[in-house]
Amino acid sequence: MRDVVKTNVERPNSSKRLRRRRRNMSAYYFLVTLLVAGVGLSLSMTFLFNINEIRVSGETQYSSEEIVNASQVYVGDNMVRMKSDEVKNKILSSLIYVEDVEIKKAFPDVLEFNVIPSIPYANIEYENKYIMVSQEGKMLEVIQSPREDLLTVTGLSLVDATLGNKIVSDDEQKLRIYDRICDEIENQNIKKLVSVDLTDKYEIKMDYDNRIAIELGDWTDISYKLAYVKRVLDVEIAEDEEGYFILRGTNGASFISKSDMELHQGIINFETDVTTQTNMEDGLSVTTGTSSGVSNITVN
Repeated sequence: MRDVVKTNVERPNSSKRLRRRRRNMSAYYFLVTLLVAGVGLSLSMTFLFNINEIRVSGETQYSSEEIVNASQVYVGDNMVRMKSDEVKNKILSSLIYVEDVEIKKAFPDVLEFNVIPSIPYANIEYENKYIMVSQEGKMLEVIQSPREDLLTVTGLSLVDATLGNKIVSDDEQKLRIYDRICDEIENQNIKKLVSVDLTDKYEIKMDYDNRIAIELGDWTDISYKLAYVKRVLDVEIAEDEEGYFILRGTNGASFISKSDMELHQGIINFETDVTTQTNMEDGLSVTTGTSSGVSNITVN
């Protein structure tokens, strides 16, 4: 009697069938996953994540109801289908005194609006009237005369006065100058600046505290120029003194009192009446007075 030896016989096509089976299983799992994801997405856009509560925060002149109505989003709407950017634009275009709004989806069912109000910052001249604008340049209101507690800007050459939009000038460089001046006013904490005249962008004029007329020149080194002016006005010019402060490029400046200006019939002669020798790197030097009496002001 002969012993039978068992052997593993591998058929030529068995490995192919195994690979095919694995591919089929992978496709099966992929289809199942895709189906589950589709069902989940469908549920989330229909039955799940529907808004149950809308919260409004932030100090503003508008009521919560007005803000919700402007958003056109209500309780029962689906948060997944809601597009935050579209909702934000609806609020900003409808409510003039809203500068920005932060939208947060607190899943599963709470929608939050954090409203940032528009705060009036400047009066900008436009067609014999004034546009009251926020610090970000949003046009808020047309007024007949400038509000006294706001910076007044002339010569900016606005294109239109569509409230709710950002200001646009027919001279883009003037708009950049305006933005830069506003930034420097905030950064350097310059107070009592009443007005800015950009009619001639190469001869920018300012009014400080309704008593000092400033001729700034062009906007070259404007940050340094404004810091220079601020130091002189804060340190060396009396709080009740009236006059004219004229910058000559970045190398010098002159101050002449109102009485001296009137004495010379409003004409400043830098060669004889007022002579200024200033070294900005070594310190701050301003010469004031007339040919009959000149005094030096130096700030180190």
